[in-house]
Amino acid sequence: MTTPSSGGGATTSATRRPYRRDIDGLRGLAIALVVVFHVFVGRVSSGVDVFLLVGGVFFFGPQIRNALNPTGQTLIQSVVRLLRRLYPALLVVVTVTLAAGFVVYARARWAQTAEDAAASLTYRQNLHLADQGQDYAAVGRDVSLYQHIWSMSAQLQIYLGSLLVIVVLAWLLKKLPVRFPALSLHWLLVLATAASFAYAVHLHGTDQGWNYYSPLSRFWEIGLGGLLGIWLVHKETPTRLAWARWPAGVVGVALIIGTGFFLDGADQFPGPWTLVPLAGATLVVLAGNPVVDGRGASGVSALLNTAPFQTLGRISYSLYLWHWPLLALATFHFSDVLGNRSTGVQGITATLGTKKGLVIGTAVILISLVLAWATEKYIETPLRQTRKPARAWLPSRTAVKDAVGHRAAVAVAVVAVVATVGVLAAGPVIENRDDARLVAQDDENLDPAQYPGPRAFLEDAPVPGDVEVRPDPTNEEHMLPQTQPDGCYARFE
Repeated sequence: MTTPSSGGGATTSATRRPYRRDIDGLRGLAIALVVVFHVFVGRVSSGVDVFLLVGGVFFFGPQIRNALNPTGQTLIQSVVRLLRRLYPALLVVVTVTLAAGFVVYARARWAQTAEDAAASLTYRQNLHLADQGQDYAAVGRDVSLYQHIWSMSAQLQIYLGSLLVIVVLAWLLKKLPVRFPALSLHWLLVLATAASFAYAVHLHGTDQGWNYYSPLSRFWEIGLGGLLGIWLVHKETPTRLAWARWPAGVVGVALIIGTGFFLDGADQFPGPWTLVPLAGATLVVLAGNPVVDGRGASGVSALLNTAPFQTLGRISYSLYLWHWPLLALATFHFSDVLGNRSTGVQGITATLGTKKGLVIGTAVILISLVLAWATEKYIETPLRQTRKPARAWLPSRTAVKDAVGHRAAVAVAVVAVVATVGVLAAGPVIENRDDARLVAQDDENLDPAQYPGPRAFLEDAPVPGDVEVRPDPTNEEHMLPQTQPDGCYARFE
């Protein structure tokens, strides 16, 4: 998970606000919870919900100010900036893990895996899972490689819809004879957040499966973060209340971490119980607010400013992308049973056993950290937009000429297009080939002389040795019950 921009201010002032490194550290805590709970606990932590809140902190304030600024970025420029931040790393992870899935999984599973990959690249994974009736599940042999992309899909849907609404409302406000300040848009955000929360509460009691994935019911988490960023993030703490920062931070972290152990997020979020971890995250953010007398960070805020949490916060987006498909592939590859081997927690140890699960799960985390660091350094950072271009609805001739003349940029664009087309086309191509193979291998059209079937045993009918085996035995190893490979049942050659 990630945030679209950084440094959202609390007012319409053009003054640059000090960057909140402790919020980066909070993002690091959130991704640590997501990974650990996915790998070893098998339950939904509050990490994703904290991500959504933090995303709102850095999104709504800057976008509202930009829309009201006559020289601000256009809608197209804002979308391009957002996609440059998010899409390259997603494309790399999906392409690599899809190829790995073709190696690890049986052919029968390729088409579905490719379909999931395409849903991820088009940011509709949440709608895709909801349409298929798939609840958010713990890791196992049959879970989707890209189940976790639902949150990024919902997040981007909310961002794009909000950008469009903000731009339209800002334009209307400029056309009115009476000038309205940014506060008018802030109060509209309050109304939208409240409406989304009410909808989430209602849907929780009627259709929790759709409630979990819906961008309309998830909006309030990002909207709440937006209000926090606009009104409270940079508000100075009075000196007389500075003592409260330490206990507020501790209580906040306790609420965030405890949520995953005492609440089942898949069954409860984004309903009213989501207020528990979001209240915790709000307390942590407020505990890091500057004090009037200028004293530095303390308690939890000082801890979040340390190198481990800062590093995790910096690579949190790439780490979120990598850890789940690696976990799903490792669980499938190293498991030798179809069911769970233990009760209680539903992480990787439930499928692989405690000892083997701990070893493989730890390896998955370490590999994910390395890949996330490399992706952030060599993909995210170089391709991120570092400066805002002049306001324009379409690129100027000079900008296009400069881009075309930059060989590295052209090469990156070509690779991205080819990889995108390849992933999007993989599902339909595989499905068409599977259908063709099924038609060609239709058992009803087999020549009895070439394929005697049971007659070979009952009537000693001759079996030609130079014909292709039908039905296709490609997936036989993954479909036979475990009583066969262990020698309890002898397969005839």
